[in-house]
Order: sequence, then structure tokens, then C-alpha cells
Amino acid sequence: MSGDPGSGMSRAQVVTMRVPVAQIPSSPAARGGFTLFEVAIALLITAAIASSALLVFPSGITVQRAARFRLLATAKAYQLIDAFATGWNGNSSIDLEANAAWDVPSSYINLTNDFEARMSTQGYGICPLPTRLARRLDSAHDEIQRLLDDGAQLYYCTAEGAVEQDAQKLVFAVNGYAQLNAIAQFHRKRWPYYVAYPSPPQVMQHARGYVDGDPAEVVGMPAPWHRRPGVFGIGSNDPGQSHGDNYLWDACAHPEDPSFRDDVMKAFHFSEDGGITVYGCFPYLEKPLQDAATMLAMAERSFQGALWFARKSGMDDSACGGIATPATDFGRGTCPPWRQVLAMRYLSFAATCLTRWKTAAELGGTYTIPGITLDGFATAPVAITSEKIDLWHASCLNLVDLYATSYPYDWGAPRPAERPSMMDLPLMQWDLFSPPATGIIDGSGAIGAAQWKPLSAQPITNLGTSWSYPTSTATASAVFSPAATHFNLTASFDAAQRCRQLVFWSVDWQAFEDFETAPSAAVDASRWPKAAPWPGATMDQQNQALDWIGPHQVNFRNPEKHILFLHDMDGVPSGTALVEGTGHGTGTAGFDLLGNDIFYSPDRVDPLIFSGAHGADRNGNKRLDRGPMPANNRLFAQTIARINFYDPRLCGVLR
Repeated sequence: MSGDPGSGMSRAQVVTMRVPVAQIPSSPAARGGFTLFEVAIALLITAAIASSALLVFPSGITVQRAARFRLLATAKAYQLIDAFATGWNGNSSIDLEANAAWDVPSSYINLTNDFEARMSTQGYGICPLPTRLARRLDSAHDEIQRLLDDGAQLYYCTAEGAVEQDAQKLVFAVNGYAQLNAIAQFHRKRWPYYVAYPSPPQVMQHARGYVDGDPAEVVGMPAPWHRRPGVFGIGSNDPGQSHGDNYLWDACAHPEDPSFRDDVMKAFHFSEDGGITVYGCFPYLEKPLQDAATMLAMAERSFQGALWFARKSGMDDSACGGIATPATDFGRGTCPPWRQVLAMRYLSFAATCLTRWKTAAELGGTYTIPGITLDGFATAPVAITSEKIDLWHASCLNLVDLYATSYPYDWGAPRPAERPSMMDLPLMQWDLFSPPATGIIDGSGAIGAAQWKPLSAQPITNLGTSWSYPTSTATASAVFSPAATHFNLTASFDAAQRCRQLVFWSVDWQAFEDFETAPSAAVDASRWPKAAPWPGATMDQQNQALDWIGPHQVNFRNPEKHILFLHDMDGVPSGTALVEGTGHGTGTAGFDLLGNDIFYSPDRVDPLIFSGAHGADRNGNKRLDRGPMPANNRLFAQTIARINFYDPRLCGVLR
């Protein structure tokens, strides 16, 4: 029986001995019985045959066992690779925007598009084997130890993630270095932003007080406009309850355009007579529904404010009051494309609101809205018809679609929510070959930080401000690396440059006496969900503001989170039943396992639990188990399979 040449199994050999025929009498009787020499020869031949049989059976069993493990390894590899390419990659309960890259986890290795970063998480059924155990495993050519020395980790299948029970005897590693991936979530501004087209200027709410100043009076609102919910009722059903500041983000978005901030206020809320007559969309949208005449008057003043903004921005009358054909390019205005897009967005929305209060017959050509003069700039009267309303709407959609497809690296206007596209996401990467940005981690006091600067495929124009930090006005030249020649996301490549390998071994690592009490493998610090900065808060206060909701933060916390022990297991007898944590508290009294309850998060306040210092229920039987083998022994891990997989640089989901 022959074994696998690469598996270390040997070919069984049947030993034979040759004796010259002339030396052996024809029969024992003829010679007077068996000689001592003949008896010895017979015993030797019998022993050789028996030994050969004993070699053949274990060899066959080992080959069969190896073949079975190859099937398990292949099934697990395909399951993981499929999940890597198609599985959910969202982390909804974390902060993604900050002024510095090191102040949010979106810039850290935890959220890179690497196989081990995505798959070795609490939801995909694999975890790093404790380093203490991994260091006791030998393998052909010492491959396991060489991978560990290079910074890799060895992984095992959890009881829930195993194809079947024996699959827990498989361990595997990712062979080959990870690539420099594209930036999936840009810390400064999580572009692209999306809004509906058409729509009014955008109001945002911020609970952390980033908008400068205190709430002011209704009359003479400061720019950017902002109010607490208790004043105007935005964002809160309880007039006495405040959930933060509301502010007009559009007025904050373009610090590079000094006129835009004041002009967009006319399309939102503006008065020159002490509040008697208020123009813009805000009164129409936010005041309680009143009689038709009052609502029509407010809708008309909303249209007047939007029209004023469009004409003041430089839009030609052929795109405004005198429109006869839909705009299909940016030839009907003197302002930049992003501002033309916003002008038609506001104007089309305000015009559409008029159809609530005017019938189709009334929009037949005799209905006119007077012109106005605001801040010294005058607009002409406009005859409103159904045809013009349709043309403004078509112009709005035409211009935003043209803008989004023609200017992917111009961030002056949000992308249309009606047609999100993968092409809306800009190509960016970290510049590893230029000096990094440096600074202090916000709220830490004086802890220094450094991070590579980002590079983009084309220069970013109109970077503007973010929704989270509307008063931070850094320019693109200060944020991005100037070394454009270092950008290589679009460079040609060979298939081998995108290849990594899963290497599987079989070994009964659960035979060790401390296979459950050994501490977890080292947990990268970026698996701690870090909150973004907010004024006056320490880093600890910022972090405590995040709820640790497991299903919403799939890449965070210890990968062994759901099976972690909550206290020291020294002295606890083997076989002791374990109590899984339940309820919404954060205490650990009476519980042994962290479990899956999403609100039960003592690892949020106890670094020993977060790091897995007490071990974990690694065979998933809700008991404390200890194997029969002393911790000072070593085991040989048999190589089972090598499976190549494609390692993309861009983050995406196939289906």
C-alpha cells in the first residue's frame, strides 16, 4: 500500500529471505525433523509478514483520515472565501468621520479588506488559536513557527463555525503578505454623501455641540443657522427635549466660496424686515399645516428664495424663469458645476411644492410669482406653468447625473440618492512612501499619533466640511499627500500579485490541558470600538459613548467574544458546567461566559475580558474542559491542504 509522498507516510515493505535450495533437504522426515536453523528462519519470516501487515493497516487508516480532513479543509476554505467575497461588511454603530485619521477606527487595520481582518471576527466562525498553544505545534519545514515569527496568526474553527466536530482539529494560516488596500472609509469626509434630487437645503443634527455659539432668536439667525430641537421642534417630538444642535449643513459645506454661505441662506430662511416677511423653504417645511392661502404664500416665498439663489449664483434666465428646454450641460450658468447642481436642486424642489396648492388648470400660464430684491440683488417675476415645473425637474436630474459621472473627484455637491453607483466612490490609498501626518490623539492629553497621508487618483476639489465636523475647514492640500506618482491602485498587475494561500494542518490541539484556559491570541487595539472626538471630552468619555452592539460592529471586539470566560478559571474542576451571561447589565457576578447577548458587555469596561486573559469555551460545550496532555509537550501538525485565493485591493461585495 503506498501513502501520499507529501504526507510523510511510508510504503509498507514485505521482507523476504533467499536460501540456496541445495542446502535444504527435500523433507523434514528425510532429515530426521526440523533443525534449529529452520525453526529460526520460519519464525523470522512469520515475524516479517506480521510486521508488514501491521504497517499496512495504520498506513491505510492515516491516508483515509488525511483524505477526510482534506474534504473538511476544502469545504471550510470555500465557505470562508465565499463569505469574504459576498458577506456583509458593514459596521453601523461606529464613528467614521474625524479631523485626524487616528481618531476613528475606519483608518485602522481592523477595517482593511484583508481576509484575516474580515473573517476572524465574532460572526464568521474562526478565531486565532491562542499563541501559547500555537507555539507548541511542529510542522513540516517548521512552517507554522515561521509564519508566527513573521506576524501571522494560526486560526481554528469554533464549534459553531466547524463544518462538523472533527473540523475543530483543523488549524490554518494565511500565507503571503496582505496588499496595500484602497481606503474604503475616508476619515475626513465619508464620501460619497447622498441626498434626494430635487430637495431643499439640508438640515443636519449634531448631538455633540460642534456648531459654534448658542441658540439665537428666531429673527436675525446667524450663519450657519442652527437651533436646538426645543426651539423649532426639528428632530424631537418633545418641545422641551434637546438632542443636540440642528444646523444648515449646506451653509457650512463650502468655506472656500465666501459668497455661498450667505447666498444659500436666502433659499432657506431670510428676512430683511424684522421677520414680518420670511423667504426660503424653512417656514413652509417646518410650520404646522395651515389654511391653503397661508401655505401657498409660504410656498411662493420658498420659490422666490430658491430662484434668488439660482440667479445670484449666475444661472442664466434660460435655466430659471425663461426655461423652454431642459438643461443638459453646464452652459446655462457662469458658476461652477457643483453650484449649478445645487441651484437647480433647490429651485426644482420649491417649484414642485407649488403643485400642492395650485391645480393643473391654474398652472396654465396665468399664475405669476413676483420678483424680489434681497440683499441688493433683484429677480424678475416668473410665470409658473406645469411645463416649466417639469423642465426644472428634468434639468435638476440631468445636471446632477452629468456632474456625478463627469466629476468624481469634485465633492462640491452630494450625489443623487436615486442612482448610487460604485463609480461614486473615489479611489484612494495611503501613501506609504512619504512622511506621515503626525499629531495628538484627541482627548488623550499628550499621546502622540502618526498615520500615512491619503492619496487620490485625481486631486480632490471642493473638499469642504463634513457632516460630523461642519466648522472644520482644512483644505485638500493639507490633508492629502502631494506625491501623486506614488498612487498605484490603477496600475497593471500579474495574477500572482493578487494571490494568497490558506494552509491547513490537522492536529489535536484540544488535547492540551490548558486548551481552554490559555489566554486569547493578541487582540489588535483597533478592535476596540473608538468613538470620534467631541468637544471637551476625554478619550475615555468618548469611548464610553459608544454602545457595544455585537451585530452592528462585526469587525470589533475579541473574535472569541461570545465564548470568553468572564473570570479566572484556576481551581475550577474540569467538566464544570458554565453559565452564559444574559440581561442588559455589565456586571460579571454569577456568570462564566460572555455569550451572545448584545447588551451584556463587561469587555467594554474590563480589559482582561476584552483581551481574553481568562480563556474561552473553545469546544463550545458550555463546560470547562482540560485535555490529558501536559502543557510542556509538543504536537506535530500534519499538512492537509493548500488553497489559493484572490486577494482584492478594493473593498466590495459580489452579491
